[in-house]
Amino acid sequence: MEANIAGLEIRINDASYPINGTNDNKDNSDDIEYRKQTTRLRRRLKWYFYEAFKLKTGTCYFHLLPLFFFLMHLVKVGLITSQMFNFGNDRANFSNVVNRGHLALRHLFLNG
Repeated sequence: MEANIAGLEIRINDASYPINGTNDNKDNSDDIEYRKQTTRLRRRLKWYFYEAFKLKTGTCYFHLLPLFFFLMHLVKVGLITSQMFNFGNDRANFSNVVNRGHLALRHLFLNG
């Protein structure tokens, strides 16, 4: 028994991929560029996260250069996060000061 799957396609993130490997009606230049970009991003992420620590036969190996970049990446994430929290806190304090000053001026103008 044979199954005819010539027209079937898989849709992933608004990109169509034919099951049988051919696509007669569409230009795949966008899909090829998308695949190149995702492959490049996966390679970089693998280099950042997986190359720093390798587990082989129950032994953990540390590679210094990828470990250094991994730790620098963690430091950058921590610094950016703390800066965002500090900015939000400063913005909230400024907003409170402006609102209190506006309230005080309204009170003075209504009484005077």
